[in-house]
Amino acid sequence: MYREYKEMVEQTVKEWSCDMEGCGLTVTRNSGCCGTATIMVCDFCGKHCCGKHRTVYYENEWTDDYPKFTACDECSPQADVAYEIAKIVAGRYDSFRDVALEIYNNMEDYEMYIDEIEPSPVLEMLWETDRYDCPLTGFATHNGDLCWFEIDDWDEYDTEYNLYKLTYGQAQTEQSRHAMFQELVGYHCDHVPSVYKNYKKTGREEEFYQARKSWEREDYKENEYLGKFRWDQFKYYKLPRHYDAGDDAES
Repeated sequence: MYREYKEMVEQTVKEWSCDMEGCGLTVTRNSGCCGTATIMVCDFCGKHCCGKHRTVYYENEWTDDYPKFTACDECSPQADVAYEIAKIVAGRYDSFRDVALEIYNNMEDYEMYIDEIEPSPVLEMLWETDRYDCPLTGFATHNGDLCWFEIDDWDEYDTEYNLYKLTYGQAQTEQSRHAMFQELVGYHCDHVPSVYKNYKKTGREEEFYQARKSWEREDYKENEYLGKFRWDQFKYYKLPRHYDAGDDAES
């Protein structure tokens, strides 16, 4: 019976499409690993969403191989709040996903916890320049300002990064250098899904690495120190290839 049902589904579903307005991505193979796929279903509204139009939520980055739940762009603002409250109220043996869904669907019953969500700056990890299992160094934004990040401490439960604010001139220089890297080497070190592209040789890589030899690398640790931040405070912490495919860092 199951085999007949499986064959019927395989014959019926020939393609999967992202339902987000203006996307239009359609695939005929919807494969993936570690609980992710090119097209996934939003746990809150049931719409199909691709990697560029969804947020996946992990209870813990290093102990979870699979995301607990997924939200499309339309549902992610409220899902973000539900996720933060779930981290407060979920018991050790509760289903983190079920708790988050319960909060999302009954937000008025959990409003008292909103004040307990620690306000934090808006952090976005833009591109990395070195990695070993996770980003080690690179550039991020802190409330819109470009910063240098460097890993401070790594363990399987908690990874933190130091942030140093760049001056206007430094930011212009680093953005120009990264634009050159994108043109001559690739977009595989970018963390923003709409920018990232899988690595593919351009044939011009040597131009970039020769040019880089003349650059003076500044010690950004002398800059304004903005603090130490956990990995899960950064939007775009994971390279998009961790969801769909990819390769090495700039260094």
